[in-house]
Amino acid sequence: MTEADGLKSYRKTKRVVVGFSGGVDSFYTAYLLKEQGYDVVPVFLRLTFDSSAERAKEGARLLGLKLKVVDLASTFYREVIEYFVNAYRAGLTPNPCAICNARVKFPYLARLREDLKADFIATGHYARVAYISRWAKRLVLRGKGGKEQSYFLSLVNPEFFERLLLPLGNMSKEEVRRESRRLGFGGAKESQDVCFVKGDVSAFLERFIPPKRGKFVLKEGRAIGEHRGYYHFTVGQRR
Repeated sequence: MTEADGLKSYRKTKRVVVGFSGGVDSFYTAYLLKEQGYDVVPVFLRLTFDSSAERAKEGARLLGLKLKVVDLASTFYREVIEYFVNAYRAGLTPNPCAICNARVKFPYLARLREDLKADFIATGHYARVAYISRWAKRLVLRGKGGKEQSYFLSLVNPEFFERLLLPLGNMSKEEVRRESRRLGFGGAKESQDVCFVKGDVSAFLERFIPPKRGKFVLKEGRAIGEHRGYYHFTVGQRR
């Protein structure tokens, strides 16, 4: 069974709750779904106390949609920022986006879908969701367009995939950016890996973990330099 076949049975009311961040990915996701005839409800989740919904409001206006703004800053702090800091404190490298999707974004969007009696939730992730057989549940698969974000959804409860739409799964970032500009929504700032850190991660961590200087020591005991704290050098770092 293909993804399209699997969606046909849900096409009765066609209402979809879209995670709408104000970036080009969520903007174009909402556009595609609206063009396909869905009743689109864009939702801006305010995850930090200083985040602005202005860019999301602009995108919603362009699409002729009414934006819903929800404050989840306290939940995000408890579920994501504390996890982030504690992981570094333990000498590990966290993945805050994956944790946020699993603990904050998807659970809330799913609850809102039920409250609004909508059929689906949707996000702008570059991944796909499909049945792999007639008897299997829907699974998230790798994106095909170049950018690939299925790993950001790896910790999400699979139950949410039954009502999940991912319109960008076969598209490239360049295509989405180009089409968004054509619609008048250009120049959007790229989202970053750690959205709640403005600037240097090390400086952010030192607000929670007091810096404790130490030395880099080779196995034979020779010191070759100093560091500002062990938690700046963790298992899983990409550099």
